[in-house]
Amino acid sequence: MAANDNTPKPEATPTWSNKELRLTKAQADFLGSGRNSVHQRVDDRTQLILESRKMFGPWKPNGDGTYSLPLSAKGEAALRRHHNRKTRG
Repeated sequence: MAANDNTPKPEATPTWSNKELRLTKAQADFLGSGRNSVHQRVDDRTQLILESRKMFGPWKPNGDGTYSLPLSAKGEAALRRHHNRKTRG
């Protein structure tokens, strides 16, 4: 057996519980569009909640000098689950 076995291991697909992926309508709207309310304080609170639940990845610079907050794998899974739930029932 080789002393230095550096063969790449397949990446494990993260799994989250249904509870971790549960979103309110407002949270799903915010993840999908970046806004869910005409009130900035509501949007700020929603963003803080979703950030604490690790639904976003790191900030990314855009070509125009602005920054965006892309969804993390968990955020994408939660949004996909929310949309699938809506289409089934």
